[in-house]
Amino acid sequence: MANKKELKNTINNVCNELISEAVATNLYAGEQDFEKVETIITEVLKIRNDYVMRISHPEPGMPAKDYYRHLINNFNTQASEIIDQILNLE
Repeated sequence: MANKKELKNTINNVCNELISEAVATNLYAGEQDFEKVETIITEVLKIRNDYVMRISHPEPGMPAKDYYRHLINNFNTQASEIIDQILNLE
């Protein structure tokens, strides 16, 4: 991790791509289900806000390197779950 700003930008970019994929998948799917897409977008925005906030306020008493490594792993796990939900839209 180079710095907090770079990590925030990466999280923002990943979340923007997830939202774009959800909308595109819904548009090109045979059946369009706007409620599912809206749910996915809401979830992505909640994840984004949560992780950007957690970057700025690390947990006290935990080594910074371990904290950010754990944060990145959790974000990757949740992003993978969102990707699975997007794939189920098809």
